[in-house]
Amino acid sequence: MYFYDPVSCNQIDINYVDKKVYVTGMIVSIKKCFDIILIGIQDKSGTIQASINPKIINNELYVSASSLEEKKYITVCGIIEYRDLNKVNLKMKTGRLELIADDFFLINPQSEPQFDLFESSMIFTEEINSNSVINKYL
Repeated sequence: MYFYDPVSCNQIDINYVDKKVYVTGMIVSIKKCFDIILIGIQDKSGTIQASINPKIINNELYVSASSLEEKKYITVCGIIEYRDLNKVNLKMKTGRLELIADDFFLINPQSEPQFDLFESSMIFTEEINSNSVINKYL
């Protein structure tokens, strides 16, 4: 994965065609078209479609991709390519392009996300009992 550029979904444009990238986001849609699994991935900036083709990805990953569910967070690595002309989605900024996956991994295998990736004002708090901190370090 170190040879891939990390990008956000709306950052992807024609300048990324034929480049290796990885995108992290939430699965918002899953469709199966013949043998190819099409995954809609959304991050804070937008959405892109990734395709998982059994001719490109190894069999073990393809089998695990078949059991992916919406609302899971995923990182997909692959190459950006133009979509076929009859498959262009002009409603999306990235609708002329797709991410051809050669690897992916699930970030949260739990049933529900523990936090919202798109929440811009996440506040982390931690209550600390001052007596326990003092006793711990004395």
